[in-house]
Amino acid sequence: MPAPGPSPQSSIPHLEKSLLDHADRPIIRKPLGVVKSTRPFEKTRQTTNSLLNEETTLNRTTASAFLPIFLVSAASTASAALTVTLTSDPASPAPAGTSIRWTATVSGDPDPAPSYVYKFTAELAGFPRVTRTGFMRSNQMVWTPSSFDGNFTVDVVVKNLHAGTSASATAAYTITSRVIAGNAAVTATANPLVALFSGPACLTPIRCACVSCRSACLRGRSLPL
Repeated sequence: MPAPGPSPQSSIPHLEKSLLDHADRPIIRKPLGVVKSTRPFEKTRQTTNSLLNEETTLNRTTASAFLPIFLVSAASTASAALTVTLTSDPASPAPAGTSIRWTATVSGDPDPAPSYVYKFTAELAGFPRVTRTGFMRSNQMVWTPSSFDGNFTVDVVVKNLHAGTSASATAAYTITSRVIAGNAAVTATANPLVALFSGPACLTPIRCACVSCRSACLRGRSLPL
C-alpha cells in the first residue's frame, strides 16, 4: 500500500511561495531587461569608435596625399606673371605717311578671368609725344606718322582690371623721309583730299612760329597739305 502523500492543504503554501519567487525573479533577481538593453549600446559604441578611427586615418592619408600637389600648384601660380609683347605691321622702317598697325599680345597671366585695357604712346626723342591713346579695350593701334621722320619709341601698357596687375613693353621704329636726293616730294594718301608733302631742311629764316612748321622746317620733315 503506497505511502500517503502530502495533503492538498499542506502543499498550497509551497505553491504560492514558488509562484511568488517566479514573479519576483525578472524584476529583482535577474534584471534581464537591463542586460539586454546595454549589449546593443556597447556594440553600437564600439562600431562608432571604429568608424571614427577609420575616418581619422583616411583624413590623414588624404591630407598627406594632396599636400604636395597643393604646394606644387601654389609654386606654379607664384612663378607665373603677366607679360606683354608689341609687334608692328609693316616692320620697321617705313616711309612717312605709312599706316602702321601695332598689336599688343598678353601671355603668362594666371588669372582665369582677366579683363584687359591697353594704352599706346609714340614719341620721337627730343619732341613731345606725337601719339597717345587712353586706356581702351582694343589691343591694337593704327599709327600713321606723317609730320616727323626719325627713330621713334612706341610703348604699350596693359592692365588686368580683374586681378589688379599690369605690364608694359617698348619697341623701336624708324620712319624714313620721302625726300629723294634733296628734292621735295608729294605723296597721295588714303584720303583723296589730302596729299603728303615732304621737303628738305629750310635754308631761309623761319617765319612761321608754330611748333609743327618750325620742327619740320628745321629738320626736313613731312607735312600734310
